[in-house]
Amino acid sequence: MAAFLLIAALAFVPMLFYALFLWWLDRYEKEPLRFILAAFLWGAVPAVIFSLIAQLVLDVSAFSQSELETGLLEAGLIAPLTEEPFKALMLLFLVLRYRHEIDTPLDGILYGGLVGFGFASTE
Repeated sequence: MAAFLLIAALAFVPMLFYALFLWWLDRYEKEPLRFILAAFLWGAVPAVIFSLIAQLVLDVSAFSQSELETGLLEAGLIAPLTEEPFKALMLLFLVLRYRHEIDTPLDGILYGGLVGFGFASTE
């Protein structure tokens, strides 16, 4: 259990530094902290869970001839088709519900980066 916690912490630490850098770039017109945390956590938890479920549903091993082909199909086709839409859901939610908060291109970069960093820290 201690090893798992250490690995989890080591995975999150670099992503937190990257997230802080993005937050620093937006220093002149700060976004609400609740949106910052929500974007990062969406990428770290729900987006990963939904992506894994979708990848289990879209199992390509029955259609491929070898393990190599299965791996290539999963990494090159199934993973992007299942992961990217779930990451984009948070951005779509923010744009539709809190449009007034996203007023510069940097805000979109910030939220998109945070979702991606959250996802990368868990993946």
